[in-house]
Amino acid sequence: MGSRRSETIELIIIAGILLLYCLFTFQRNLVWKDEISLWSDTAEKSPMKYRPHANLGIEYAGKKDYDRAMAELTLALRIKPNAERAYLSMGRILQEKRQFDKAVFCYKKALEIAPDFSEAFISLGSAYEEQGMPDMALPQYEEALRKAPENPMTLVNIGSALQKKGMFEEAVRYYNRALEISADLPRAWYNLGLAYDEKGLLDQAEGYYQHALGLKPDYPQALSNLGVIEAKRGRIGDAARLFEKAVEIDPNDVINLLNLGFAYEELATQLGHSSGDEVRKYRAGAFETYQRVLQIAPDNPTARERIEALRLSGGG
Repeated sequence: MGSRRSETIELIIIAGILLLYCLFTFQRNLVWKDEISLWSDTAEKSPMKYRPHANLGIEYAGKKDYDRAMAELTLALRIKPNAERAYLSMGRILQEKRQFDKAVFCYKKALEIAPDFSEAFISLGSAYEEQGMPDMALPQYEEALRKAPENPMTLVNIGSALQKKGMFEEAVRYYNRALEISADLPRAWYNLGLAYDEKGLLDQAEGYYQHALGLKPDYPQALSNLGVIEAKRGRIGDAARLFEKAVEIDPNDVINLLNLGFAYEELATQLGHSSGDEVRKYRAGAFETYQRVLQIAPDNPTARERIEALRLSGGG
């Protein structure tokens, strides 16, 4: 009797332990429903550890919550002042916010701490390139290539800087070298398309853009550039559909919006007076699209000019 009672008590205890662990696992799953929750929970429990704050900063940056990202990365650097990756992440956020001087400072700080940090050289180069300084970008990319010779994206970056300097053949060579290492690089295919597009070789450019989209269907720049090619061929309806897709993916890209507005205006012009409702629809679409541009870039002169022209012609 005593033995059975003992076995019963033992089973109750084991069942209780299993239930406790099941509840614990369930609650942890609730807490860690995503990476931000995971690292927020860890940072709260270990506030003086570098890694939770650094990773939480990176996760916030990925969500474009830059203020929270910067706050977490600042905490991470207080805990570990020589954390080159935290400076790199800060630099990328500042570059995204177009605060280039501060971004450059962060990249250089990362390189002071870790002179062989190839990612920091790449980011420093991209900050210069984005400001229209390919001559300053190239040495940074070349140094990154010396540190990591098999990184295909560094080759793409070198090609991009050379292309901006007007060195078409050299740029194409670097893109092809990158694709020899890895053929699954949408940006390399896109940049090849851009290079041939700038030369007026539209058929070749179209093929490269299509290849980029095969690897990355939500590539708004490739869609937009294909739209421009279609417009040059006089296929405005096809162009408009491509611009619409690009805008759907990236609603805040001013160039894509302007292209879409131009396409709507051209469609209205082509229809003339043959279909009043359709003409009004396209003109209204153009007007709304230019208004969206001004919400993003209030001083954009092209959008202002087109809105005024539409108003004068009765389309606004």
